[in-house]
Amino acid sequence: MNPTQVIKALGNSGGDWVLYLLLYISIFSVTLILERVAYFWFNREPASRLIGDGVAALARGDFGAAAQDTRGPVGRMFKVATDAWALGPQRLHATLLAHRLQERSAAERGLVFLGTLGNNSPFIGLFGTVLGIIKAFQDLGLSSSQGPAAVMTGLSSALVATAVGILVAIPAVIAYNLCQRHIRVVDYRLEEAAEAICALAQADTREAAHARG
Repeated sequence: MNPTQVIKALGNSGGDWVLYLLLYISIFSVTLILERVAYFWFNREPASRLIGDGVAALARGDFGAAAQDTRGPVGRMFKVATDAWALGPQRLHATLLAHRLQERSAAERGLVFLGTLGNNSPFIGLFGTVLGIIKAFQDLGLSSSQGPAAVMTGLSSALVATAVGILVAIPAVIAYNLCQRHIRVVDYRLEEAAEAICALAQADTREAAHARG
């Protein structure tokens, strides 16, 4: 079967199956959105206060206070910092960078699928519309007695697929953009915390070397 015959066979079937496909896509999209909302909700934290309090606790050597709040990415970074503090500034910096990358990877989980669905759902709907138009004209050619009214009915039904595709794409794109913005903010906070921790570790190392000297 050549490609032309495949397209004709799809046209004969119409675009109704595309609507079912878009329904499954919308369910998957909503599931991803709810999962990401739950992730960010359970990982929320007062990042600015945690950075200030955590750095102050590390400065006075109170590792327990610095690592007491591990609900979110910044709090977990301070926990990692207290565990790796004795490794020295360079290894501490590498450990914090690895933690930052892990937190970003966890926050971005599933977003590639959400972005793909948001970008391609309108095209899937448009494909269903094209198949519906093909079927409408084929029906008109097979039954000349139906007239233009039958074609208009088929066209209006075919356009539903495009509308549904756009409807599926809009919340997916909005959620994707909001998640990306939130991830950038969290990543900036992690970078800020890591730089403050590393600067404090270097200062502590210099003071220790000066004391030994």
